[in-house]
Amino acid sequence: IMYCYAVNGRCTNPCHLWLTGCQGEMGSQLKRLPGFDDWIIEKENRPYIEALQEQKENLVYLTADAETVLEEPDQKKIYIVGGLVDRNRWKGITMKKAKEEGIQTVKLPIGNYLKMSRSQRRAQSNHMKIFHDVE
Repeated sequence: IMYCYAVNGRCTNPCHLWLTGCQGEMGSQLKRLPGFDDWIIEKENRPYIEALQEQKENLVYLTADAETVLEEPDQKKIYIVGGLVDRNRWKGITMKKAKEEGIQTVKLPIGNYLKMSRSQRRAQSNHMKIFHDVE
């Protein structure tokens, strides 16, 4: 989360970031981050599906299991970067979640930016950098 926030802040055209689900253990850990209370970011205790319910038609889940590759971000859309890497142990979990919630899915063109073997994990920290590069 810190890396995503830092990368976004260094971009010439930063995204409007939301951090949802900031309660319980997650909230406790976030409050331990240096300067977290001063971050210029929307902080929401509720899950994204509740917090952004009125904009559900604009939600797009970024998942490696999507068939559609994001070629160019749509400024009207709200892109969700989840906290799970679901390539091995939880294969397909983010795609399943998006389908159950009725949310569109796309995948980042990660192969255009990173060369990885099947055994390597994709870190969410790379997603923010790639997302900005796609713009």
